Amino acid sequence: MAGYVHSMAVRSEMHGQNLGGLILFWAMMKAKQEGKQFLRLDCVAGNGRLRRYYEEQGFSCRGKVVDWDYVAALYELDVREVGR
Repeated sequence: MAGYVHSMAVRSEMHGQNLGGLILFWAMMKAKQEGKQFLRLDCVAGNGRLRRYYEEQGFSCRGKVVDWDYVAALYELDVREVGR
């Protein structure tokens, strides 16, 4: 069972204030509270900066999926160890 983050964005003038990290932490804790094992998300596979960010937040890339001309990188984090 998994929880999912979809369409998360932080306004550019708010970058650098760890709002994305706080949102992701909230989502991790919410998924854990609901008995989920994983938190999953995806992003454009060609966006290296965003992919590094998710990896720095503890997510692991689990593969890619192609939908016409859109290539998404799939990410997952085991939330059972979050907040311990």
